Amino acid sequence: MELFKLDEIRNTILLGHNGCGKTTVSESILFTTGAITRLGKVDEGTSTSDYDPDEAKRKMSINLSVLPCQYKKTKFNFLDTPGYIDFIAEVRAGLRVADGALIVVEAASGVEVGTERSW
Repeated sequence: MELFKLDEIRNTILLGHNGCGKTTVSESILFTTGAITRLGKVDEGTSTSDYDPDEAKRKMSINLSVLPCQYKKTKFNFLDTPGYIDFIAEVRAGLRVADGALIVVEAASGVEVGTERSW
């Protein structure tokens, strides 16, 4: 296990409306950086961040997930948040520790209520 200095760690929260692709983006990042060896899918219930059986069944995130990966000499902790408004407490918890945010917008739908609320 590699140890990192504080200035080598980035906590980035993924925000957006329910179903806009936050979990898919996080899955792609983990796969691209080599943190995982298979690309999971939300629709199949095989994504890394939707680990809870209820999340796989509903095909949506319910819990905040911390997804660590390494790129070059920096450790990134991506915080995958639920987009459904009932789970706003999970989003707020992630915002407290995030250094930056990545707002995901579905191209077909554009900016939706959950996106505006996250902003």
